[in-house]
Amino acid sequence: MMLKEIKEIVVSIEQINKTHNNNKLKLILENKINIKQEKISKLLKYKTFQKKDLIYLYDLCKNIISNYKKFNKDEKEWLRYNYQFSEINLYLKHHIKNSKKYIKKKDKKLAMAIFINLLFLRNKIEYLRTEYKKKVLAKLDSLDKELILLLAKYTFINYKKKFHKYFKNDLKSFVDQFHRDHRLKGFPSYILSSTQSIISKKDYNYIICILRGGLTQTLLFELLDFSKNKIKYVKCGRIHGKHAKTENDLSFKEISSLRQIAGKKILIIDNNLFNGNTVKRVCSELNEKYKPAKISLCLDYICPGAPFEKKKLAKLFSKVYEAKTERVTLNKSELRKIKLSLIQRLKRNIN
Repeated sequence: MMLKEIKEIVVSIEQINKTHNNNKLKLILENKINIKQEKISKLLKYKTFQKKDLIYLYDLCKNIISNYKKFNKDEKEWLRYNYQFSEINLYLKHHIKNSKKYIKKKDKKLAMAIFINLLFLRNKIEYLRTEYKKKVLAKLDSLDKELILLLAKYTFINYKKKFHKYFKNDLKSFVDQFHRDHRLKGFPSYILSSTQSIISKKDYNYIICILRGGLTQTLLFELLDFSKNKIKYVKCGRIHGKHAKTENDLSFKEISSLRQIAGKKILIIDNNLFNGNTVKRVCSELNEKYKPAKISLCLDYICPGAPFEKKKLAKLFSKVYEAKTERVTLNKSELRKIKLSLIQRLKRNIN
């Protein structure tokens, strides 16, 4: 699956090398156009895009393709779930499409879209540099490494079996955001601690998972013994890939029947929050149709520089759990015990 995406990246780069010779595009690439980029730059660690980034990406992809048959089982598994390649493939296709439009007709909004796309692309390439040049995976704790890979596999199996049919027409292929964010860092202790704490308090009757971003964390709740029958799924996202200015520009669909949540205490799960449109729309739909007694929100993190103010969340939700900022209450021995238990359970479920 991922090898196909990598081959597509190579083709895209070969196309891009031709279009980048255009003088109009050179101005964008050299950052010589009048774009107010301060707000955008704050969101990303890497502020400029250079030709050497594409060269590195091209060489890396060609090397993976030519040596793939020599990879051992583990190397192939880790490559299969490297969603950076999926996102890079998408960004490159967007870049080609927008560049062709811009060459025909200069447009400031389009120039901005191209520039932002390149910033994100550079960020993804730097991530690959960290993985392949610095060989970070080899330094990961063996227990974390096993758990991260098993959870990625389990998430993908669940997605393909239960939810893929609802996203067949989606322009973006499935990206396990949890795996993407943590595969080079080790399994986050704060996630285990926060999840365990929420479950032990028994404050919620039902979980509502926002697909696709919240899937991995929701499966973790299930694996740590939150009742499977009390987990519901909804789809909320862009319509035909168009940019959503407000929550009303998003589509909403109930994947599970939600009748039982009326008057109950609900926990919504998503991976992260940027502009808040998705969680606002889901919260609005649930309140309007089912009037739950209480709605709380559980996230891995709020994106750095997110334009959505935290104080606004307090008006929407009874409580907001941002796992990344929660204090880890479990000691090393307790964390290890939970990880070992999860590994055993995941192996049983996968087999």
